[in-house]
Amino acid sequence: MSLGTEALTPVVAHPADQGAPAGEPMSAEVREVCDRLGIHDLVAIALRLIEKHFQPEQLHYEPLHDPDEDNEWLGIRAIVRGSVEEVLTKDAACSREWRELVPMDRLGLVRIVFGIR
Repeated sequence: MSLGTEALTPVVAHPADQGAPAGEPMSAEVREVCDRLGIHDLVAIALRLIEKHFQPEQLHYEPLHDPDEDNEWLGIRAIVRGSVEEVLTKDAACSREWRELVPMDRLGLVRIVFGIR
């Protein structure tokens, strides 16, 4: 299953969002998935890391499900600027920090994808 731009829905503002970069809150559907999976803490960590390493222009959230494996997760697509080399270098640093902060059994519950502008 791919997290392409055609599958993404921009989110609607909600004042209760915590940890999200300004102007990039979660939709009710995304909040429901976060509640069900118990991943609000992981989303906050992911958003802080994205902001720290990339200063994204846009964020999109997409609840995703693999029916073959019965897995569910939240995809976060960050639209960023930079060369492919710059984004890959920043992605490596962001991923390293993500793995240090998140328990191994929860790593796949939030997946970050970058789109380069």
